[in-house]
Amino acid sequence: MLELLFGLIVFAVVALLVLIIGAVALPVFIVVLVIALILALLGVIFKLTFSIGFVVLIVILAGAFFSRNGKRH
Repeated sequence: MLELLFGLIVFAVVALLVLIIGAVALPVFIVVLVIALILALLGVIFKLTFSIGFVVLIVILAGAFFSRNGKRH
């Protein structure tokens, strides 16, 4: 149960970060949310470490952020 709670917290934080950064278009935003939710569920089912999923999400957010900055210049 604690794993599920932590997964949902990570999911919410990632959603807020994506909204705050505003770096991605709506379809990409939805994909990131789905990936976050899937990682949270997999972490609960298979007892995977959340650090791996969190690193993946940070990489996705960073990629979206830098791609937006690249298009702007």
